[in-house]
Formats: sequence, structure tokens, C-alpha cells
Amino acid sequence: MKVNIMNNKKNTIPALFSAGFKTLITILLITAASAAAYAQSGTDGLVYELINNGTAYSVSDRGTVTKGIVVIPAVYNGLPVTAIGELVFKLTKITSITIPDSVTVIGEQAFDSCTSLASVTIGNGVTNIESWAFANCTGLKSITIPDSVKIIDFGAFMSCSKLASVTIGNSVTTIGEQAFYKCASLTSIAIPDSVKTIDISAFMSCSKLKTVTIGNGVTTIGELAFKDCTSLTSIPIPDSVTIIGDGTFNKCAKLASVTIGNNVTTIGENAFQYCASLTDVIIPDSVKIIGNNAFMNCSKLKNITIGDGVTAIGESTFQGCTGLTSITIPNSVTSIGEYAFQNCTGLTSVTIPNSVTVIEAGAFFRCTKLASVTIGSGVTTIGENAFALCAGLKSLTIGNGVTDIGKWVFQGCTSLTDVTIPKNVTVIEDGAFLKCAKLANVTFEGNIDPDNFSPADTFPGDLRAKYLAEGTGKYTNKGGKWTKS
Repeated sequence: MKVNIMNNKKNTIPALFSAGFKTLITILLITAASAAAYAQSGTDGLVYELINNGTAYSVSDRGTVTKGIVVIPAVYNGLPVTAIGELVFKLTKITSITIPDSVTVIGEQAFDSCTSLASVTIGNGVTNIESWAFANCTGLKSITIPDSVKIIDFGAFMSCSKLASVTIGNSVTTIGEQAFYKCASLTSIAIPDSVKTIDISAFMSCSKLKTVTIGNGVTTIGELAFKDCTSLTSIPIPDSVTIIGDGTFNKCAKLASVTIGNNVTTIGENAFQYCASLTDVIIPDSVKIIGNNAFMNCSKLKNITIGDGVTAIGESTFQGCTGLTSITIPNSVTSIGEYAFQNCTGLTSVTIPNSVTVIEAGAFFRCTKLASVTIGSGVTTIGENAFALCAGLKSLTIGNGVTDIGKWVFQGCTSLTDVTIPKNVTVIEDGAFLKCAKLANVTFEGNIDPDNFSPADTFPGDLRAKYLAEGTGKYTNKGGKWTKS
């Protein structure tokens, strides 16, 4: 039997097309129905509980789900699933989690220590990632935090040791304490303008973190936020920041460049301590306080500009900055703290302005190359050991405001040859000029009561006795014997 294709062409093609189209529509409808059903049920075996006065469900327990791929449904029993409860998947062997847009909260420790978890999809409805939600997920390599999230809470991703890529959404306002602590594979992070606070230890011990971009909305960088980020090489701190917390960049050994924004008012204690590669720092006029140990042991620091707003240089602020050769202390400073410049062995000269009233104990202790010191007229007290063991000190001018020269202040200044004790000095304490072996000329401009002039090695030889016997004037050392000119 012959079939005339040409004669049946008009009828055959539309029929075939119609049948194919119907089949395609049927497949799509079946697929859509299956997807809807899957969205309703998600992964089998999970346990749910009603929340929000019976208007929504939370995943409250893992049930029989202990490993593999997990999908949280958007709807369960006709109601939205809006939360994943505390500890639900902790210590399980799940490998992938998909969280729908209906979920708003990922509870504390929800996925803590899921060491096989490699893939996380967070829906666009999540607003809060709670404490330790993904802590210790050592297989997780990347995470995208959607724009819906506002808070990344305490330790949310801490110790995710393989986490190399993090994208933070543009609605996050707070990066909580230890949020990314010990994420040892993280190499870069961009913090969006929406973030106001980088909290305590947020990125501490991210040892491979090289690049950090801080958004223009951040006002506070918390204590220890980037401590021990040993690969970090530079950090620009925007003008929005007002506080750099205690220890924020402590032990960032490769940090060579820092730009401090023009609205920072406080540089906290230990903020840049042990930043051994840091070479130049400009502290803007907005800064009022430089905390204790702020730049301690920044051994390569050569140039430091202190803004005119700084009122106090704290204890040990620049201690051990052996590369520092000169320092200009602005007229706004009123006090120089204990050991502020101790062991700055490259420092050659210092002028202390009239605004300073107190030089605390050990402020310039063992600055062995310090050759010239001028102490302003506002200083009234020079603390113990303030300039002790400054073996290179040759030129010393003590301001007329000084009333008390403390114990061992200039002890061991073996190059010092001439000194004038101003008329307002009423107290010279033990060992003030002990072991100043080259001291040849001392001029006393005022009267010091014997009870306030310590007999304990204040000057070499018999100078104290000569002065108390003969009074004001210039005394010259000749062969260990002092005579009045």
C-alpha cells in the first residue's frame, strides 16, 4: 500500500505539531506540580513545630536527617516555614543545605560543626544569622550572605577553616563578635557601606587575609577585630570611623600601610602593637587619645605625625619603635605617659612643648641615640628614669617650670657634659644624675632645701655638698672635685 505523503502533508504536520505541543505542556505541568510538592515537603524526616501563634512553622529537630543534601521547604502543612531552630543540624554529616526565602531566622548553632557541609544557599528572606550558626563548618569554602540579612551574630562562621570567599549583603549593619574568627583561608573581605559596627574579634586570626575594604558607614572597629591577621599588608580606615578599638590590628606583622580617617577620635590600647612592618603613620587632628601600647614594638616605624588634637600620649605608646629617628609632639599634648618612647634606640632628638605638664616615669628610657632634649616650660614634674640610660645625650635644656626632678631621671647619661638646674626646682631625688661620668658643668639657679636634695648619688662626686655649702652658681668638675666658678 502506498501512502501519498504529499497529498496528506496539510493534515499530517499540524496533527504532529498539536500532539507534540500537548505533550510538552503536560511535561511542564507535571514538573511544576512536582516542584510545588517538593517545596511543600522538602527533605523527608525533618520535625516541625508551630510558632508565631500558630501562623508559621520552625524546623525544630533534624528527625531522621543526619547526612547528605537537605532542602528546607518554604511551606509545611499550608503554612510558611520561617525559622530553623537552635542546634537542629549540629554535628550531622549533611553536605548541602538550601534555605528558602520564607525563612527569616537561622538559629544558634543550627549547623555548628557540620564538617561535611560544602554548599549553603541562604534565601532572600533571612534577616538574622544567629550565634555560631555555621561555626566549625570546616568543609565550607564559600558563602553569599543575601541583602536581606541585617545581623551576622556572635561566632556565626567562626573556625570555618576552609572558608575562602565571603560576600556580605548590602543590608548588614552589624558583623558580630568573632563572626569570622579563625577563618584561616579567607583572603579578602569587602565590608559594605550598610555596616555600622565591626565587633570584637570579628576577623581575628584570619591568617591569610590580605585585603580589607571597609565601607563608608562603619563608625566603630571593635577590640581585636583584625588581631593576628598576619598577611594583611594595608588598611584604609574611612572617615566614617570614630573609634579604633583596643588591639584592633595587634600583631598584623605584614601591615606596612595604614590610612587613618579624619574623624577618628580614639586609637585604643595595643591597637597597632607588634605591627613590625609599619613604616609611616599620620594621626589626624581629630584624634584626642592614643591609648597605651598603641604602636608598641612597631620596629620599622620611621615617620609618625601626631595631629594637633591629641591631648595625651599613653603608656608605652611608641615603646620599642627602634626605627623612629625623630618625633614632633604637638602643643595640644599635656602628658607623656610612662615608658611612652622607651627603647626608641634610633631617636636622636626631642622637643617637649610648653603644653606638656608631666613627663611620666621611663618616658624616654634607654633611647641610646637621643642626643638633644629640650623640655618645655610647662613641665613641672619629670618622673623616675624618664631619660635614664640615654647614653648619647649631650644637650639638655630643662624648662623653667620644672619643680621636681625624680629618681634616676638622667641616670647613666654618660655623654652629658653640661646641665642647668632651673630656679624653680625644689626637689632633686635619689640618683637623678647618677653615673653621668662626663658631667663637667652644673649651674644651680635656685635654692634647694637640704631635706629635698637627696644625698643618695644625685650627682657624681661631692657636688651636693659643695652646693649646700656655697649656694647658687656654676660648678665645674675638675678631676672628681667640684669647684664653684
